[in-house]
Amino acid sequence: MTLVIEDLFVREIWVGGRAPLIRIRDYDWGPTDPMALTDREGFAYSPINWNGPAWTLGLSLHPPIEES
Repeated sequence: MTLVIEDLFVREIWVGGRAPLIRIRDYDWGPTDPMALTDREGFAYSPINWNGPAWTLGLSLHPPIEES
């Protein structure tokens, strides 16, 4: 897998020279999702299949902002 990083954001994702479909497991939505799936440990997650450009996901290398 190749990540193209610009200004600490993931701009492109390549696997074997191709931009893959991106699958995300969102554990924040899982407990409230009526159609949630569970992983091997039994934790609920909402599956998200992304077929847009990687940069529109907003993936960042910045640490998460802590709420006060």
